This record gives sequence, structure tokens and C-alpha cells, in this order.
Amino acid sequence: MDKRSRTPVFAILIAIEIGIVGLAAYSIRGAVAGNALAGGIGGADFTAKSFAPISAGSTPRVTIDDPNSGVTISASTDGLVHVKDDTYFSGVTLRSPHDYPQLIVTHDFNSVHISRPAYHAGWAMFIGISVSRQHFDVQVPAGASIVVAVDGRIELARLAGAIVAHTDDGHIAADDITSPSLDLSSSDGWIEVRNLTTVAGGKYDVSTKDGHIKVAFAHGSDVTVDASTNDGSLRVDGVRYHGDDSVRQTIRIGSGGSAMRVHSDDGSITVTSESR
Repeated sequence: MDKRSRTPVFAILIAIEIGIVGLAAYSIRGAVAGNALAGGIGGADFTAKSFAPISAGSTPRVTIDDPNSGVTISASTDGLVHVKDDTYFSGVTLRSPHDYPQLIVTHDFNSVHISRPAYHAGWAMFIGISVSRQHFDVQVPAGASIVVAVDGRIELARLAGAIVAHTDDGHIAADDITSPSLDLSSSDGWIEVRNLTTVAGGKYDVSTKDGHIKVAFAHGSDVTVDASTNDGSLRVDGVRYHGDDSVRQTIRIGSGGSAMRVHSDDGSITVTSESR
């Protein structure tokens, strides 16, 4: 066989090798090729479990713990707790997502706990085009106290109870919050709070290790804000404050009757005294 006849063969072998490497690399959440291949090729079908509405009083304590998903939490219109898991996977996978854990919801007369068991990072590998979503929606009585720890985006709306929300990797958006206590934090993501109504004597903390922060207060809010960034700009009602590598400013809104800390390790901060 001469050199010209061997060239197409070499090209095919290289293409096959590239294809194998591509399949191994194209995994979700860092799948390990050996683990993924062990499950066999199949369709990525996952049917999320459904949950009946829960009666837990007008001010229940709702805790949410899911190391895999993002969550949207808003006020219900009927005073009940509603949980809807809209997680789905579509495509051909080398490991069946039938093994992907379902949400677990438990409750008693005044508390609700929503969780999903941790699943190792290499749970699946997709071939070709795939679509996936790891997210669920929770509706609660407006006065519910909420504690959230997830690994995705967090969205909060129309809530009036105490809130603690942390994400390891995602942004946080909070709209129309009236709360005596608010603690929002992200290890990697921006945070935006819009139309926040503070309560006299309330305590508020908003922080991220990497990302911008925007806070806009509702009319009539009384709060003293300690705003700082280690690397970025600070803007208050359109006025920009500069620092060398960091900047810090105390902002008094109204009578300053509640306290708020706003901090980003790496990102700009914008504070607006009244939502527009």
C-alpha cells in the first residue's frame, strides 16, 4: 500500500479517535467516562414526581436543600404550599437518568422540608444534541420563613417572612420583598433585589464572592446601608464613588431605622433609594 492509499485510512482513524474523545468530554456536570459508559446507551427520560398541596399554617417554616437544582419561590394565592418539580432531560445518554433522584417533601403542622439527595457529579453523559433543566417551583404563604441552600439560580417574589438563601453557583433575583430579615449570598453569581421594603429594626445582608449587586428600595424604606466592594465601583442613586482597588460607603435612607450590609468580593454595587 503506497502513501496515497494509506492517507484516507489514517484520516478515518483520526476522525474516530476524535469522536471518542468528544463523547468522553461531552458530559454534564463533569461526568467520568468510565462511570457513564457503565450504564449503557438509552433515552434520557425522567418523570418528576408530583405533590399535592400542603396545609402548614399561614407562617410555616420552609427549608429547601438541593445540591443539583435552581428554585423559584413565590407567594401562593390560597395559603397552601405547592411544590412542582419541572426537572427534565431530553437526548440520548450513556447512563440512564432514571437513577436521578426525585425531590423529597415532608411536612408537619407548621413546617415543610423539600430536599433532593446528592448525586455524584458524573451521573450522565449525552450523545449529540441534548436539553436539560434542573429546577423546581415552590409557592408558599407570603408570611413563610424560608431557608434555601441550592446549586443554581434562586428567584424570590412577593414574600414577607424571614429569608435565608444561599447558592453555590448561580444568581439570586428577589422582587417585591417585605421582610424583617433577609440574608442572600452566592459563592459565584450576581444578586439583584428590586422593590425591597425594610422593616424597622430589621437586619439585611446581601453578599457575593463574584458578581455585581443591585439593591433598589421601595418607597418609605428606612435603612442604613453599609455598601462595599473589594474590586469594582459603587453607585448610589446614579452617583458613582471610586476607590483604588476597593470602595466603601455608608448610605442612609429615610430615618435609617434598619441595618443592611451589601458586599461583593469582585463586582460593582448599585444602590437605589427608591425603586423606579
